[in-house]
Amino acid sequence: MSSAHRHTWVEASAGTGKTYWIVQKVIEILKLKAARLPEILLVTFADKATTELKKRIHSELMSSGLDDALLDFELAEIHTIHRFCHRMLTEYNFETGVGFTSELIEDRSLALEMLPAILQDLQLKIPLDFRDGLRKSRFPQYEYYWDSSKWLKTCADLTLMYRPHFDSLSPTLTENLGDLDFRLLTWTMQEAQQRIKSYKQKWGLTSYDDMLLHFLEAIERSDDLKKKIRQRFPFAIVDEFQDTDQVQWKIFRELFLNTDTALMVVGDEKQAIYSFRGADISAYRDARQTYRTLEDKQFDEIILGTSYRSSQALLDSLGLLFKHPCWFGPDYRDVNAAPPQTHKFQEEWPGEAVQLVNLQKESRTVTALWAYHRFIAQEIKELLGGGLTFKRDGENRQLEGGDIAVLVRRSRDASNLEKILRQANIPFSYYKKPGLFTSREAAEWEHLLCSLANPRDANLKRIVLLTGFFAVQPVEIEKFGTDQPLFRELFDRWLLYSREGQWSQMFRSILFDSCALQGERNFSWSRRRENYFQIAEELEQQALSSEHSIVSLRDTLLRLRLEDRQLEDEAALHRRETQTSRVQIMTMHASKGLEFPVVFVCGGLSEQAAHRQSLLTYREETEGGTRRVFTVPVTASPFAFQEQEKERWRREQEEEEKRLYYVACTRAAIRLYLPYYCPPRKNRAFLSTTVYPALKALQAVERTPPAFVESGISAERLPSMAPSFDPPVSSDLLQIPQRSTGLLSFSRILHYRRRRKEHFETDDEKSDEKSGELRTETAAVLDVESRRLRGLEGGSFIHSLLERLDWQSLSNGWTDTADLLLRELYHQYFSTQADEGDRELARGWILKTLSTIPGHQVPVAIAQIEQTIKEMEFIFTLSKEQLQTLKQVEDIRIGRGYLQGSIDLVFSYENRFYLADWKTNFLEDYASDSLSAVMQGYDLQARIYCAALVRFLKKCLPDFDYVRHFGGYYYFFIRGLDPHRPGQGIYFARPEQDMIERIFDR
Repeated sequence: MSSAHRHTWVEASAGTGKTYWIVQKVIEILKLKAARLPEILLVTFADKATTELKKRIHSELMSSGLDDALLDFELAEIHTIHRFCHRMLTEYNFETGVGFTSELIEDRSLALEMLPAILQDLQLKIPLDFRDGLRKSRFPQYEYYWDSSKWLKTCADLTLMYRPHFDSLSPTLTENLGDLDFRLLTWTMQEAQQRIKSYKQKWGLTSYDDMLLHFLEAIERSDDLKKKIRQRFPFAIVDEFQDTDQVQWKIFRELFLNTDTALMVVGDEKQAIYSFRGADISAYRDARQTYRTLEDKQFDEIILGTSYRSSQALLDSLGLLFKHPCWFGPDYRDVNAAPPQTHKFQEEWPGEAVQLVNLQKESRTVTALWAYHRFIAQEIKELLGGGLTFKRDGENRQLEGGDIAVLVRRSRDASNLEKILRQANIPFSYYKKPGLFTSREAAEWEHLLCSLANPRDANLKRIVLLTGFFAVQPVEIEKFGTDQPLFRELFDRWLLYSREGQWSQMFRSILFDSCALQGERNFSWSRRRENYFQIAEELEQQALSSEHSIVSLRDTLLRLRLEDRQLEDEAALHRRETQTSRVQIMTMHASKGLEFPVVFVCGGLSEQAAHRQSLLTYREETEGGTRRVFTVPVTASPFAFQEQEKERWRREQEEEEKRLYYVACTRAAIRLYLPYYCPPRKNRAFLSTTVYPALKALQAVERTPPAFVESGISAERLPSMAPSFDPPVSSDLLQIPQRSTGLLSFSRILHYRRRRKEHFETDDEKSDEKSGELRTETAAVLDVESRRLRGLEGGSFIHSLLERLDWQSLSNGWTDTADLLLRELYHQYFSTQADEGDRELARGWILKTLSTIPGHQVPVAIAQIEQTIKEMEFIFTLSKEQLQTLKQVEDIRIGRGYLQGSIDLVFSYENRFYLADWKTNFLEDYASDSLSAVMQGYDLQARIYCAALVRFLKKCLPDFDYVRHFGGYYYFFIRGLDPHRPGQGIYFARPEQDMIERIFDR
């Protein structure tokens, strides 16, 4: 058996080229012709990593002359673990019986919505004489503000993290032990998990964690499914394996750790730092033990020990640090620098690679931290003013601010550093900083989107007038209401843009036509402007990445704001504030995967006390492997094991701190600065327990920070302490960045004027009045029914009903469950109306649609077809040349990017596959012959849908044949369907195969 066919365990220390190894392994498999590129599964744990891997593989294929593989590149299977599971559940929908067209939702948002109601229910069940116990415990009272309750956060975290089949609860949290508070916590968690599960089942929702569990259950249940996936992927390569958990490891083990496939995992235990995201180091260790029990002929273990990032001098010093008994000890393997001709960085700087900043003369931790921050500012000035140069990838460069990183433990630890850098006139920016979506600007975006989603709500409009977009004084609103000329003009324009899916135009107009960017150009203006821009860009990307409506975009922002309130370190992305090169401040977590010539490691001086944590976890060995145990800190516990649990938690936290500081130290390529300090008073801060003892054994240059005395006493100061702010940026920097990659959706491809006329009619009463004189004679005689449920809201309402209803349950007529869903969706799309006539009309349309027989090709009613997929999503990668065929479409900017969409319905009848699209247009005539003229406007859309389905079938059916398997497409014009008049309101066509395959040719 060749090495390409063997299971492989790869340990890759920081900077040793793990991505290079993965790419070369793929090339080796292709050259041996052991598999085609689409048969090699590559899994990572972040979207950014998948993008980087695709670029590297594509570049290597170009230089390797593997033309056949290059032709297959579009079919390369490179995914995050969640996307891989989603893909498998979707593509094997018929085989597994798992209906996976559910809407994605965040479990945290559901938990925080349900927990207050659960707590209220619990209080109602508690006898009055039992309330005294509640008051003595930490159980929150009804009148408490829930978001600020530590108890609620503890319960929410436990609800989301605890998995009954993989984790366990400490005896402190069981029913028979512990005080009242903890028993209530357990009950609330279990009740919340059950309610969340029931709610998602009822409304067809799923979360990212659900994907993993659904997929694991599917492969455990079906040997046939496992066999199909193994045949499809004889090779599986998993990157960043240290970020896995027990569920993910079990999926990989069940599928690929066998004699039919080769499972290759690449990771580094020293870089396992994401436990707060759910990563479980015990899964990595269990997997390593499992590999080492395999026979030698089935298993290779590879150690990557050559660094292409850091200099040899830096690596030698780091080796002494990490080998110290206080750090990794003798288990640490030395890493050597690559030869100069293959090394990324080359330099000849004076001074040592590792420099210690001696803070020992400071008597208190807070003054030591201030002193270190002042040293950082002074040293950065000297580095940038010293004319230092270096080579990166063979190119000579001068050291700039962007080549320097300051790594903090938590973002809040950087507040003092920020002040000092600003006083020293050193430009800096945040790579990641939480709080973007909890900022005032995010709240103003929320008010605006809520108003656009409910344009008839005058109160919401008044709130928008108060925001920075208009900055209208309350007295003016009281006097004139919403009758403000600028507001009326812009609001109507933005409403039209949102209904037509012109998201880029809408966001650009909101930023530049409103008052958002006005005001005195000082530092606060710069921050406010940057917040407006970053939120706009995030929302635009969300809108362009799928078929969003203004309602769903509003919900997306609400979810982002909720998540940002819950996450401390890894929340919203703050990019550079201008396009100038700035010193990068970031958390140690955020720095993973990055590299800088110069790194200052900051933080670790303060202790992370157990009693301040809302939830504690530790690991314990079991017969089946390792499991997490959940507990909570008890300030005055009568149980001895509670102290033991705290100590186990502390040890595991200390181990993760070691790994975190390893990641921070190994970001440096040329020079690394470390604080050297042990406080006089004993504490358990990581700098005291681990870093200081190890640094004592390290022979390195010691530097002294500038003198600093607390306020009120004279102090030696930096050269410039004058207040400063970001200079006003030029107009060209105020533009939203143009992307080289964009997303085109079908709503943007359809003809602009036709869409305005047929699909996006405004419901605004004034528009109706103004357009009255322009109505044609035919439109003037429309009956009442024809005017109902018109426009974007009406179409979206009907589409949502057809997507979420259980069709088979309506075979005997409308049900109470269906009526409940109808009322909920009606309120969602028409929140200010209560028209029973609309709902009755919708019921009739749905029942007619489901009882309609498409035609002689499919002579059964839609509801009787068992094999269906609703809302099948797809995406095309299109080159600039391929997009030339779209040039005739008005108001579309053609560029390099993607084309994304979803098909309303895909179904199979007698081994043939069809697609269907729902249309709610009002037409004068729904006869089959009359629909041909209407369909000319949908020809391009229909052919794109067909191309998507054909590509899907080619992947699913090894013996796919166009003639045998592809049936054609149906367009159902719902207003005109009549089960008693076959063919009315239905358009059917089956394009020639050549028309589909050549759709994007010039």
